[in-house]
Amino acid sequence: MAAASHLAVLRRMLRAVVPFLLTALAGALLALLLMPRQPDVVVQVVTATPAPSPTATIMLEPPTLPPPSPTPLPLPEDILSQRLRENELAIEQLTSSIYILKAAAQIQSGRLALRDNRLEEVNRELAAAWASLDLAAATASEVKRDAIKNFQQKISYLQDDLPVRPEGLDGRMADLWQSLMALLNNQP
Repeated sequence: MAAASHLAVLRRMLRAVVPFLLTALAGALLALLLMPRQPDVVVQVVTATPAPSPTATIMLEPPTLPPPSPTPLPLPEDILSQRLRENELAIEQLTSSIYILKAAAQIQSGRLALRDNRLEEVNRELAAAWASLDLAAATASEVKRDAIKNFQQKISYLQDDLPVRPEGLDGRMADLWQSLMALLNNQP
């Protein structure tokens, strides 16, 4: 009886293991069939042949030099000064844009402080935004300068309304921020 129970256990184990063995065997065969074949390696023996001895030749003509390459002509002074002025204007415009962007960030920081009811910090951020716009106006074009002065006036109104009625300031500050971003996107 014990031998029969061992045979039954062995059969159950074989039934459990055989599907896995068949799957592994099929996978290995499939991999071998799909694997690209390596080309046969051919060994080639190369023998060295002696090189013919060089013969001495006498050059009767001097070697010709390549023609000289043209040198760039210096730019006239007026073109250089024009390019320099264009670069200076681009730098001034970039500086102005950076200060406008800084003011917009300060407005957003003030909005966050307003939501936490930190009115002193809101006033500081508005004052910092006004100062940033003042620095932006120093290097801005005339068209931008007028818009910046208008924004500074709006900031002054916001500072005046802060202690009296702070409840409507968040929307006005959001409008001011959007206007500043619009000014940055429409570079005159």
